[in-house]
Amino acid sequence: ADYLKGDYVSAKAELQKVLALKNDSAESHLLLGMISWQEQKIDEAMKSVNAAIQYQSNYPEAFYVLGKLHFEKRNWKKAEDAASSAISQGGKFANLYALLGDSLLLQFKADEAEMAYEQALKSPPPKSDVTEDLKERLAAIKIGAEFKAHKNDPRYIRPSHIIDRGVKPSGAGGKVKIAGILTEKGEFKPFAVVSVDASAGKEEGLIKTALAYRFTPATINGKPVTYWFMIGYENSAEFHVLGRRP
Repeated sequence: ADYLKGDYVSAKAELQKVLALKNDSAESHLLLGMISWQEQKIDEAMKSVNAAIQYQSNYPEAFYVLGKLHFEKRNWKKAEDAASSAISQGGKFANLYALLGDSLLLQFKADEAEMAYEQALKSPPPKSDVTEDLKERLAAIKIGAEFKAHKNDPRYIRPSHIIDRGVKPSGAGGKVKIAGILTEKGEFKPFAVVSVDASAGKEEGLIKTALAYRFTPATINGKPVTYWFMIGYENSAEFHVLGRRP
């Protein structure tokens, strides 16, 4: 009850009491892990969730949380594996398929991601992760596949970077890659930071600078469309468009 109220201090104290008496309580370990996750203590959270799985190997909810934690650590393959384990154990909820799709998409497994997203849309409630953003990613994947099938077709124009002299270098050494959706208006909507190589405390500046750049939208027969996109920025006043494929 304390966990649902957001009183994590009290909830953690109660769970620790339970585990002191019954350390093999998988549910208690999972709840403890979810509290650590809320507190952004990702490594602690993973330790607790793995303990839950140790005591209850068939536990799709725990594998789902483990997958979300791996996703936060940018380990897309481990996130995929955890989501797949949850599904193989009977997990059918929409958020699980959305996690699987996101993990696959960031590994450039577009066809598999598309199937996972389609399944998320078909799954029963709760559907908290089945948002308009997810539908937009699904549409962008399909458009990306269409671009791939028309690689040398002049009617299919990929996005291009607009030289914007108003964007100033971040002042932080390093580089960053960000995946997202480029809208019909040429607005880049970030989905996930794929990788970042920056000195301590400088990551935010790199990301902010990268997101300040502008683009022309992708077009088909002159009509703007959504497009799955990856951008890269290095602190050398040079901007790089990286991923051209979903």
